Amino acid sequence: MDNYQVFFAISALLLGLVGLFFTLESRRKKEQEENKKELRREEVLAWADECIECLQSLLLLSVLDDPALEPEKHNDIRLSIVFDTSVLIERGRLFFKNEVVDDFGKEKEPAYRGYRPRILDHLVVAHQIARYWPDQSEDDIRQRSVVAEECIKKFVSLAQLEVGRERAASVEATRGGQGVDLRALMAAVANDRAAII
Repeated sequence: MDNYQVFFAISALLLGLVGLFFTLESRRKKEQEENKKELRREEVLAWADECIECLQSLLLLSVLDDPALEPEKHNDIRLSIVFDTSVLIERGRLFFKNEVVDDFGKEKEPAYRGYRPRILDHLVVAHQIARYWPDQSEDDIRQRSVVAEECIKKFVSLAQLEVGRERAASVEATRGGQGVDLRALMAAVANDRAAII
């Protein structure tokens, strides 16, 4: 083998090693990015779970007039929701930044400049409901309950867009249901029919 052949063989080997290095480095960076995305999704999902618990509790507290729930317990739950929603709003700012399109809020700290993301708006409304608890009249109670229900529905819809699966693991789980009616199910049991859910 002459010197040129040795030189080309070594050069080819070095180029191959450099190419391998860049390929492995590119793959490593891609995996790191995917891991970051998955970690963020899991963190947002955990936060959204807490938000849903809080919003659903507020709705149930608003619509249920259960004498078994003592007024003190009722008030404790409501006050807990006041604090929980406030904390969840602030934690949500870590995941969802305000939209800055003009000078709105320019005098504020950076996390508060611009317009709050819609996903946080529903928590703000829930916080206001829990804090001020409008219940002066039947109309107030009905309106409060409707607003609380809209908050949970809109929040879940936005959270699903953010962290929901593209596809379900099971086709059966996503197949359209037929609707359920407790009275009809109980009547079926009373008639000895085994057609329950």
